[in-house]
Amino acid sequence: MSTLKNLPTEKAQPLDHLIDIREHQVVSMSLSNSDHVRMTMLAFADGEDVREEEYPGDTMYVLLDGEAYIYTKDQNYLLQKGETLMIPEGISHGVKGNGAFKLMQITVTG
Repeated sequence: MSTLKNLPTEKAQPLDHLIDIREHQVVSMSLSNSDHVRMTMLAFADGEDVREEEYPGDTMYVLLDGEAYIYTKDQNYLLQKGETLMIPEGISHGVKGNGAFKLMQITVTG
């Protein structure tokens, strides 16, 4: 069984082209079947966000398109296209955009 899914195998494609932004929605697509590594692509319409979530492992975010904020109770981080940020395990945080955006989320658990 493959541990990766929903990725191109016939022809290389830009990662941000694999998921589309839909008005008034947060669209998600899982890219892994692993118990220890969760890879998810997310496409946020303008005005959509995810508030106060906490994950059971370190979580890396990679901004694929647009501009987004990742915030904790103590910090507010602005990510530009191509930038990455890690939030440690157990830290409650949210994600919101400055317009529509696409994001890759990778959570690694022990």
